[in-house]
Amino acid sequence: MAGRKPRNRRHRGEGAIFQRCDAQYGCPATQWRIEARKRRGTRAVAGEPFYRWSDADGLRTESPGRYAALKDLLSRLRPVADPRDGTAAARAELGAIGAELADRADDQFEYRLAKARPPHKCRGMWIGQVDLGWVNSKRHRPAVSARTADQVVEKIKELKKTIAETGGQLPEKGLTVAKWFPHWFDNICKAGPTTRPSYRGILNKWIIPYLGPRPLEGPGRLAPEHLRALYTTMAELGSKGARPQCHAIVRKGLEDAKREGKITRNVAKDMGTPAGGGGKREGMPSELARQILSTNAASGDRLRSRWDALLMSGMRQGECIGMELDRVVLDDPVNGDYFNVSWQLKQLQWEHGCGTQAADKRWPCGKVRGGNCPERWMRIPDAYEHRHLEGSMYLIRPKSEESWRQVPILSYLRPSLEARIEAVKEERERYTASYGLLWCQPGGRPLVAKEDLKAWKALCRLAEVPEVDEHTVRHTVGRLLLEAGVDIKVVEAILGHADAKTSRGYQIADLRLAREALGKAMEPVLPVSGGKAVLGR
Repeated sequence: MAGRKPRNRRHRGEGAIFQRCDAQYGCPATQWRIEARKRRGTRAVAGEPFYRWSDADGLRTESPGRYAALKDLLSRLRPVADPRDGTAAARAELGAIGAELADRADDQFEYRLAKARPPHKCRGMWIGQVDLGWVNSKRHRPAVSARTADQVVEKIKELKKTIAETGGQLPEKGLTVAKWFPHWFDNICKAGPTTRPSYRGILNKWIIPYLGPRPLEGPGRLAPEHLRALYTTMAELGSKGARPQCHAIVRKGLEDAKREGKITRNVAKDMGTPAGGGGKREGMPSELARQILSTNAASGDRLRSRWDALLMSGMRQGECIGMELDRVVLDDPVNGDYFNVSWQLKQLQWEHGCGTQAADKRWPCGKVRGGNCPERWMRIPDAYEHRHLEGSMYLIRPKSEESWRQVPILSYLRPSLEARIEAVKEERERYTASYGLLWCQPGGRPLVAKEDLKAWKALCRLAEVPEVDEHTVRHTVGRLLLEAGVDIKVVEAILGHADAKTSRGYQIADLRLAREALGKAMEPVLPVSGGKAVLGR
């Protein structure tokens, strides 16, 4: 607002409030004026414009009497000149003045009412301000507006509540999804190096392209309906399984924005997580697993114990290929034989260190992959526990605390495992690099996950069973444990699940098992024939 301090500024205990446009003082308001145009008889002169009475010098000199009459009429117009005065009396007075102007038209001039300037945008809004003092040599007084003074008071209360919650830091204006989430991902996101690639992919493919222009605060801000529309699009385009992780990224990003005072509400936290594309986790039939074990025993592979351990422990791929010799415990007087699963081997992704990615997705170095960048670097959080082996190969902690566990070594596995331990001791003299790994390449270097998977699928082909990934074998172990009647807590401990829901996902509706279980449960109430309960078929 330009000009002097408003005369009607008040204090209602919550902050200073005032009316932005005021009849006595305020920003310029629309005024009415009288305009005149020359006529010829009863018709206006073609092309002759209307003149404001105060500027039409010809009107003043030609007819001083008419000029004086219009001046008197204007004095009646001034009290109702403000368009915000919408009372019936004001409208009637304007109508009367307009009718009188029409009656005063003669064969020389005609008159009309006209607006002196366009209406002001504020339209008499009430403003409320909260004084936060001086910030960076500028007075910081955040404001709210409403149609009435009472509404402004309520908004000031909400504003003060927000200020108290954010420590005096108010939501940032003009902050959009496209501006915040790249900044959040590069500087705030606490995702581990194994999770960051998938986060980056979802940000670049879904969140920024579909939600990027949306502001986080203010008119048109990000709302639950926008997220639901995104998840619907993802399902239609065949990415239904990525929706839970996409929602988690949005929720975490908005929660950090709220924590830093950028926004006041986390809309993703207020709505439910969308369903993914997964269902029951199915493993391979036990007959096929037995066939693979038999084929593996006769293969003579140097890593035979690797596949035996996979089929008989349910460990994840990274946990197997990252197993170290000193974490294989044999003949423990208390716990017997077991694997100490406290590390896993992962190949992390390099990131570009050459600068910022351009809008056309190109990097300053001209390379696409971060591993080919001359200034590549590995982003690993300070609190992320890890051990570097070589290149991009790292030993990192398992995905959750529940995954730190001891997995029993069965008697069937022990002979091949002992043979592998002895082989490592003999091979160590020929190793070019030694990291103490139980299963490794012939030269002692760590196994690469892709090559390890190829070797597994080669064994599947040799055993003449369908090719499945290694995680399917983990599902097989979980399913067999549940079918054997093992308690769900024990299954969680063996497989390292953080949630019982994950373990229950291995349950499959086996009709034979279900019939046997139901028949056993119903035996006490079934009729007896020949000394035996009749179960039926």
